[in-house]
Amino acid sequence: MSSLHSPASLVDRTISPSHPIPTPSPSISLPGQEPPPPPPPTNDGFVEGDVSLCSSDGVEFKAYKLILRLTSPIFSDMFSVASVEDAVTLNDDAQSIAMMLQFAYPDRDLIVPSFDHLEKALGIARKYHIDRMTEALRLRLRSSNDVTGDLSPISMSVDPIRAFAIARQFGLVEEAKAASTMTIGEFRIMDMSDTDLHSLAIDLESMFILYRMHARREAIITETLLATNFVDHPASAFSDHQAWLLPSECPECAPRSIDIPEKALPFWTVQWTRHMRDMLMRKPLKDCSEAFSIGYIMDTFLKRGPCPGCQRSIWCTENEQWLEAVRSKLEDQLVDVASVRIVL
Repeated sequence: MSSLHSPASLVDRTISPSHPIPTPSPSISLPGQEPPPPPPPTNDGFVEGDVSLCSSDGVEFKAYKLILRLTSPIFSDMFSVASVEDAVTLNDDAQSIAMMLQFAYPDRDLIVPSFDHLEKALGIARKYHIDRMTEALRLRLRSSNDVTGDLSPISMSVDPIRAFAIARQFGLVEEAKAASTMTIGEFRIMDMSDTDLHSLAIDLESMFILYRMHARREAIITETLLATNFVDHPASAFSDHQAWLLPSECPECAPRSIDIPEKALPFWTVQWTRHMRDMLMRKPLKDCSEAFSIGYIMDTFLKRGPCPGCQRSIWCTENEQWLEAVRSKLEDQLVDVASVRIVL
């Protein structure tokens, strides 16, 4: 058989031009922190079949052409248009081929024990156009438990930063959104030291996207909720009325007087805005909905508080409208990073 029509050249010519496997960006690592060498690759028990698949690291797998054709349109085309010899050399390593065959064979379970394996599995699924395998891996990334019911080692909840980087690399938009949201509160990237940042096993571009997201998110929350002069602050402009300003004789609010004659800032507004900023630094906005209610403010700040003026004035429709306006303002600003904005 001529080299022009050899199985290896057919695979390369079919796959590489239009569907190249993604090349991960260089990860950051520190000297002395390299993981121990992996065990020698094996064929994972794939020893029967009518064709041999030889990996790039020298491992031979036996498989049946029919199963490969049913699994991948690339193999289907290969075995249809060429007289394939007994051995086909692929430029994929043994781990990747083993996971592809695990998925292809109905009596085998796809084993993906780490995010490194997930990256390889998604790569070979894309390369050979195995869409069902990609969907199965996406489901595992979103799920908390694996097929045995135990905590999945590749669930995005285990390592949302790594999950975000992998999802972004392979264009899994919904998974990237969900993973980036999970980094809120779990990984305070803005507070990480250089050593902490170096320890993250992700590419530089993904790290920069997350860093920018958290920085912008924190700035928007702070700008919306806090100010030196509350009257001039954006949060004070969310309502057309000034009902939230109390008479200055309120014993608790009077010392907090502002530049409006005989009016003062309610005690609960100062406490609540600071409280909300701290909460939103730890949680996504969608997990803080109950805090934008009069009942929550009453229970948290005023139920046992010494401010009768605030207690009397808080139960009104205008205050409910103001809280909803603040929440809506934050919601408009804090949207997902995948659309080049910010996660909720």
